[in-house]
Amino acid sequence: MRHGVVIQKKTIDHPTDSCFTSRRLQISVVEVCNLSDAIFVFETQVTDVMTLDKKGVFKGIATPVDLQELPVGTPLVGGELFRKNIVDLIVRSPEMETAVWTAIHDDIETLITSLDELVELLQPEEVTVP
Repeated sequence: MRHGVVIQKKTIDHPTDSCFTSRRLQISVVEVCNLSDAIFVFETQVTDVMTLDKKGVFKGIATPVDLQELPVGTPLVGGELFRKNIVDLIVRSPEMETAVWTAIHDDIETLITSLDELVELLQPEEVTVP
């Protein structure tokens, strides 16, 4: 049983107050084979200490264990981590956009390789003992 993920990248210029123009990079999972599409891990962090408002901050690509244990959409009560099928980032330059895209792509390849290797490890093997 092979695993697979197809991701899509959208980039939009994102105006800022400074003299730099940043870019909004949105990466979404558009197709999967034999795994959940929620492969992006987020951590809930307080964004305003006065109101205790919280926001999910992108932490990376899920591991095989994360796919089994972390909830999709929002964290469990008392938890901080959760998974989604889309990540929305602001990057400062085209070079940073390329670096982020490459790192995410590489981490997804590592996830797929790990899942495929786990399936191979779990396959029963027949051994004849004389």
